[in-house]
Amino acid sequence: DRGTFDATVLGLYAAGTTELGTHLAGPLADALSALDALVSPDASNGWPAPPPSTSQPGDPFRLSGLRARPELGAFPIQLESEAEWLDLVTLTLADYLEQVEGAATKANPGYGWAVGEAWGYRRVAYSAMAAVLVEERGLHPAKEMWEAVYGEEPETCRGHITARTPPLTAAARLARQAIESA
Repeated sequence: DRGTFDATVLGLYAAGTTELGTHLAGPLADALSALDALVSPDASNGWPAPPPSTSQPGDPFRLSGLRARPELGAFPIQLESEAEWLDLVTLTLADYLEQVEGAATKANPGYGWAVGEAWGYRRVAYSAMAAVLVEERGLHPAKEMWEAVYGEEPETCRGHITARTPPLTAAARLARQAIESA
């Protein structure tokens, strides 16, 4: 639920220095939540990629490969700063950590997942996100939360990895096919 999610994000930020914790219900959090929903999970499989070294002061911040979902046009997404990228990584990680255990308790016919397979969804990317937040922001709770949540994963699910988001709708399938054939 929304309260749990906010507490999860706030808990991650309580150990670091950022404005998101003080503006959790405000415009910054709303913008990051919208961006999190817009970003293609396929693009974010590469997260957390390091910020590009070609950015110059005053130039737009660019994260290679960050795109909108295929069914929304797969257009490139430009972030304003490395701080915004780290805020988005934090929000994305917290969002999934809050959902994964419950999602794994049932099958997801839309994605074609059996019970327990949600644990494997982008597991490597989420672990890397936690590591980057520790390295870049000193947010040790990010790694601790990842370990605590994934520590609840049943032994039978631990070998399962789903690196790519299955297309949920016909439009998503067609969009992915069009992009892959281009």
